[in-house]
Amino acid sequence: MPLTEDVVVRRKDNRRAVALEERLASIQEVAGRMFAARGFNGTSLRDVAAGVGLSPAGLLHYFPDKVALLEAVLDARLGTIADEFGLETGDGETFVRGLVAVAKRDEAEPEVLRLFCVLSAEALDAANPAHGYFTRWFGQVRSHLQAAFEDLDRRGLYCGWPITPAQAAVNVSALRDGVNLQWLLAPDEVDRVGTIRASFAPYVKLDLTGQQR
Repeated sequence: MPLTEDVVVRRKDNRRAVALEERLASIQEVAGRMFAARGFNGTSLRDVAAGVGLSPAGLLHYFPDKVALLEAVLDARLGTIADEFGLETGDGETFVRGLVAVAKRDEAEPEVLRLFCVLSAEALDAANPAHGYFTRWFGQVRSHLQAAFEDLDRRGLYCGWPITPAQAAVNVSALRDGVNLQWLLAPDEVDRVGTIRASFAPYVKLDLTGQQR
């Protein structure tokens, strides 16, 4: 016998909420794999629905269109990075070390890195629904890197001059994106984490060798 009259209803609601979260996670997982393999343009809602055992109409019960599904996938795969690695603390050293830690984590989840590269390349088209998302993403990366270098400069830990923190931010972010593609194409030939770690050497007085996360 329940202690109060609403216990049974609350338990049913909890079970429904858990089931809904699991279904949404399953759909996002399948959609993420397909977007990574075929791109946004090459993946249909029918493909995703078949991958999770739903009809197209059934999939629309969870996501009203493919753009909403894309947004959910990007948020699930990329939206938690800042919190997970302390990238918004305002501390320059924490930010730099966090980016190296993210690079190490990415190599354990290459499908996420591939998803990012494929979708960001498609987003070069201004008509692509992710165009604004990736424009803001890259802008925020440069902005946060510049702020980190400026913080380190105030603490006497920036050694990049005459290259300004703003230019150093562009250099490091551009190198990171380039080595991502090279590593995905030839993972046995490219030391991605080592290259990203070394990209900071001309700009900061931090020992990043052997950093573990």
